[in-house]
Amino acid sequence: MRWTRENIPVEPKRIWRLAPIFEKAHGKVTWHSFTRGLINEFGNIEGFMGDLDSNFSSFTWTGSLVPLIEMKIGLVNELLQHKLESVRE
Repeated sequence: MRWTRENIPVEPKRIWRLAPIFEKAHGKVTWHSFTRGLINEFGNIEGFMGDLDSNFSSFTWTGSLVPLIEMKIGLVNELLQHKLESVRE
């Protein structure tokens, strides 16, 4: 993360494209810890959350979309409670 902090605003956006979105443990889906750290630290950088949306919205899926949509709703709901206003918006 130090390298990312030293190269704001370009590197947080660049590393975001490679970050895993979620992790699943004990049947519960949450933001991946690395990705949550990026959001917490860089969520106020202009364009960062737009890049999140691009990564979050890109996927391949087969079968019913209901499980995918339910998972994404849960992840978005977590962001609605975030400490940074730019993330909540």
